[in-house]
Amino acid sequence: MVISEEDNISIDEVIQICKSVKFENIEIKDDNILNQKTSDFMAEHSFTPDDVRREIKKLTVRDYHAGPCEDKNSFNNHPVWIFIKNINRVKILVYIKIKIINHKRKIIVYSFHEEGLHDEKK
Repeated sequence: MVISEEDNISIDEVIQICKSVKFENIEIKDDNILNQKTSDFMAEHSFTPDDVRREIKKLTVRDYHAGPCEDKNSFNNHPVWIFIKNINRVKILVYIKIKIINHKRKIIVYSFHEEGLHDEKK
C-alpha cells in the first residue's frame, strides 16, 4: 500500500535516494507491454536485474534528462524521473519513480533500454 509520495524533491535528492536505497528496494517492472522493451534490451545485452540495480545506484546529475514528469501510462500520480546514461558506449533511457511503500523508499524502474529503441511503436 502506498502511504506517501515524494513529489516535491530535487534532482540532487533523487540521486541521493538512488545511491542509498537498498538493492531489494529497486524493482524492475516487466509486467506489461510497455516494459517489454526493457526485457528485450536486458536479454539482448545480457543484463540481469542486479546489473540494472547497480546502474540505478550509479546515476548522477549528469545523467539527468527530465523530471519530475507526469506519467501518461499510469493511473497513479507518481512523477517519473528520466535519465539518459551511457553504458558501454550505448545511450540507455531510464525511467524511474520513487515511492514510499510500507514505510520504505522504493525505486520502480519502468524503462531501461537503448535510447530510441522501439520508439516507432509508441
